[in-house]
Amino acid sequence: MNQDEDEILSSFFTLLHKVRDVLLVNRPELLEFVKHDNYKLIRDPFGRYFQIVLYIGTKKRTTMKTFANHFKLKAGTATGIIDQLVDKGLLKRETNPKDRRKVEIVLTEHGNNLYAKAIDIQKDEIRSVIDALNPTDIINLKGILKKINKALIIKERTTKK
Repeated sequence: MNQDEDEILSSFFTLLHKVRDVLLVNRPELLEFVKHDNYKLIRDPFGRYFQIVLYIGTKKRTTMKTFANHFKLKAGTATGIIDQLVDKGLLKRETNPKDRRKVEIVLTEHGNNLYAKAIDIQKDEIRSVIDALNPTDIINLKGILKKINKALIIKERTTKK
């Protein structure tokens, strides 16, 4: 690795840890909210279950197949995870209003509350970052974030034989 790569890698990891710390330290209400009895399954606002609630909250509705593909899960594993979140009252299964043969996963009222609270807290933090930037920085940041998101590709898991 050259010096630029080392510096970018170090800055990237620092940023990831800082974002996590900002949300946990600056916004303890998020951690307290997810520790509430209804959300005991979600211990970490950056854990898998929390990410699933954010994913389904963003999509509004999703099929089991789409969910499993997004998280690179086998059907049985995906079903088990969804069952746990259904048992916790965060998700429910509903028939598709346009095709009653299809079942979709949606957030419950509790799931929507968790999703809304998390999004509000994250938006507040993002606003504080944007307020520290000038208009040119904002344009550049948007372009760089798009490039980073496009360049980051989740590789298929390989199974060992």
